[in-house]
Amino acid sequence: MENARKFAFNVQERDIDLLLLGQCNISEVFVSWLADKVGIVGAKFDEAHHSVVTDRGETDVLLYVNEPEGRIAIMIEDKIGAVMQPRQCERYHERGEALVNSGAIAGYRTLLCAPNAYIVAVPPNETWHGRISFEEIADWLTKQDSPVNFWHARILNAASLKLGRARWADEKSNLAFNEQLALLKSDYRQFILLNYPNLQAKVQTGRDREYYIAGSGLPPGIRFKHSFFKGFVMMILERRWVEAGEVWLKSRVPEGGSLLKHGGELHLLLTTEIFDPELPFEAQQETAKVAIDRILTLKDLATQFVETTEPPLLEPLSKETNVDVGNVDG
Repeated sequence: MENARKFAFNVQERDIDLLLLGQCNISEVFVSWLADKVGIVGAKFDEAHHSVVTDRGETDVLLYVNEPEGRIAIMIEDKIGAVMQPRQCERYHERGEALVNSGAIAGYRTLLCAPNAYIVAVPPNETWHGRISFEEIADWLTKQDSPVNFWHARILNAASLKLGRARWADEKSNLAFNEQLALLKSDYRQFILLNYPNLQAKVQTGRDREYYIAGSGLPPGIRFKHSFFKGFVMMILERRWVEAGEVWLKSRVPEGGSLLKHGGELHLLLTTEIFDPELPFEAQQETAKVAIDRILTLKDLATQFVETTEPPLLEPLSKETNVDVGNVDG
């Protein structure tokens, strides 16, 4: 197994997007092989685009191919570890149907690309036309006898190994003290203190694989959490805020977010990239920045909610919620 510290960089989903985009543009053989995975035989490359956004959401890689029946769109969603967004598969179909209705294409296919460990956990009732693992793509690339293909295969395998390490680190049975995790959390806190004056991050030396954060100016009972290895950040509204929060937030959930109740709390989740437990924080600052920017989005929502909502009665907080956000041992 390739050690993360020996690899050139911290692989992120955008890297996979651009890798696939490049392969589609330089290799007709790759395009034909990939199209075959979604039932298109004899496809010829037309064009490919990265991060195509409409009012129905984002397509990571939009590949157009020609075949006897006409022009077909292959709409690719890449994942490494970020949780699936609500209705993400359905929204891919909606974008495909919109392209068909516009007359731009004769048909479309949706394709989920991810590590095998991710794909096997996606419910079978999610109607992707195809699912292909990074490992399968990497195996195909290594058989093409090209230095570029070998390098791309290494990147794909590194992404799969990153997910494996993250899931191992997040296992409840692995909650013994971990020096690398302690250092990661310490560096993460310093990054927040240096760059985000509107966020409060106290020392958290527990065994959690997550970090609890408070927002300046927000009342007790509203806080935030970054789950390092599960691929999301969240706003947490504790019991006294739940009823009003559910009504207020229902129509204000950001694109790709999800609102749910859990253990008497209300959670608003946004997806983000996972951390690699073996890499130092400085190699993952971009991942941290994107996650914290999403926490700031949640903080802005929380501030608007508080400013427009009648304060709840100050009933005593329950034992499990009456904690200092800086000393949560989980």
